Amino acid sequence: MGIKRKYGIAFIAAVMTVFVGTGIVSAASDSNRNYNEGAVVAVAQSETYDGALYAAGQSLTVAGTVKGDVYCAMQTVTITGTVEGDVICAAQNIRIDGTVKGDVRVAAQTASFGGNVDGTATVFAQTVDFSSNADIAGDLNGAAGSFAIYGTVGRDVLASAETMTIAGTVGRNVGGEYNQLTVTDNASVAGAVRYTSDKDATIASGVVKGEVARTAPVSNDANMSKDFFAGAAVYFFFSMLLVALVMVLIAPRLLRVVTDNGISSFLPSLLSGFFFVFGAPFLLGLIAVTVIGIPLAGIAFLVWLLVLLLSAPIFSYYLGRIIVRRQDANRFLVMLIGSTVLLLSYMIPILNAFTLLATVTIGSGMVVMAFFNRYKRPTTPAAPALKTFKTKKVTS
Repeated sequence: MGIKRKYGIAFIAAVMTVFVGTGIVSAASDSNRNYNEGAVVAVAQSETYDGALYAAGQSLTVAGTVKGDVYCAMQTVTITGTVEGDVICAAQNIRIDGTVKGDVRVAAQTASFGGNVDGTATVFAQTVDFSSNADIAGDLNGAAGSFAIYGTVGRDVLASAETMTIAGTVGRNVGGEYNQLTVTDNASVAGAVRYTSDKDATIASGVVKGEVARTAPVSNDANMSKDFFAGAAVYFFFSMLLVALVMVLIAPRLLRVVTDNGISSFLPSLLSGFFFVFGAPFLLGLIAVTVIGIPLAGIAFLVWLLVLLLSAPIFSYYLGRIIVRRQDANRFLVMLIGSTVLLLSYMIPILNAFTLLATVTIGSGMVVMAFFNRYKRPTTPAAPALKTFKTKKVTS
């Protein structure tokens, strides 16, 4: 049951990412046509696209060459050509039959591979299929309902799935959590197979060079606790992502003005944020001690709390601008990328503490800097000069 919930969460994440990418991002297409947005985006077989390719819409087809990374949020993605960088995409259906010289990180309903990936492949989908022509030079990671490997994986396989079928070549070890694991007589695993499951795997004789070890899943109570926290993490991810995207919809100019401070004046923003986050509560406490200053301290505390809440979407947009590095970038795509990176880092132990500290200090600091940069102290207008009159001396 725990495995079903885990791959279900992964599938929900994939579908929601597709919805956010194809729905909200495409809604902004009229505001920025420099990006590859529309019903159909294609790189023809004879075409070479020089630079990172950003696309949002219904379908993306890469039959030619992309000299850079591919970032996309589509319904259908088909790559039969060559991508000289990474492929980072969310879609309903993804098929990669060409060559990717970097890493592949995708989320989809169905993901099919029949080409070469020189780096690592990370796949979250309902159905994942690696045909006999597929060749992954690095590791293969992911989660799915159904996982099938008929091709070659150069390093390790680590996944979570209801059913995992290995009928190809794995250069090192196989690990993960599966309801049913099958290693056929056509397979070859150079290392060990260590997996977690209620059932013994079906493994053909002599195809695994190392040890085969099964670990029983933890108790149902522990599974329920893990699933609860996993579900809470997914809820937090998409609820905060929604807040960020709504904010970029209603206040795009404010986000750009505020994050300009972080880009042009990073150190002052960091120091301002550090003082605001840790120094302001101390000052408010001193004001409240006077008793008469309690209402003022209460109002100031609400402002302090509001700025802290705004620091997350502001820092997300700041991250997105750093990653995309284009002045004409689609603001929704910038926020989507920045928010995804930030929210995923929240889910990594130890790193999440540093991420939270950076978010509240830098994000708050950019708000404080923007306020003081735009605030003009009112001045009292100068009094008008008195007019002097010359008198003529009258002589008799």
